[in-house]
Amino acid sequence: NGAVEKLVLANQHHAVLVVEGQATITHPRYSGVSRGLLHGAMPHGMILGHEPGRVHHGGLPHVALPALERVIAAYETMAEFSGGGKVIGVALNTRSLDAAAAAAERRSVADRLGLQTADTVRDGSDDLVAAVERLHRERRVGTRGGSA
Repeated sequence: NGAVEKLVLANQHHAVLVVEGQATITHPRYSGVSRGLLHGAMPHGMILGHEPGRVHHGGLPHVALPALERVIAAYETMAEFSGGGKVIGVALNTRSLDAAAAAAERRSVADRLGLQTADTVRDGSDDLVAAVERLHRERRVGTRGGSA
């Protein structure tokens, strides 16, 4: 996390930084790495990756994946320790679904969570980019004391 923090601080002059994560904080084998990235990056916003149909962590068939709501709560709770941050979107990997099922899953996740959701391979990234841009605008307005 120290190396990531140094990179983030060295590049804070950019309007937006994207730090790609690894694994998940809910995976028993890799959560330490994921938490280190999370704390070092000190994100204002996070895009959660999710593969519909996957029921357990890779390599651990006896460890079920938690519901997305629990994963979001876990990320946002852990992010509080490094300044806060919220999940602003969900990137789906719908490779195991046909086009109709993938579209239905995208709508279902977006409606259930109230977040921008996209499979960037099928749909492109415009909706997720819009979520990042919206957060950036909100933060800029917030730092100006509410002015537009």
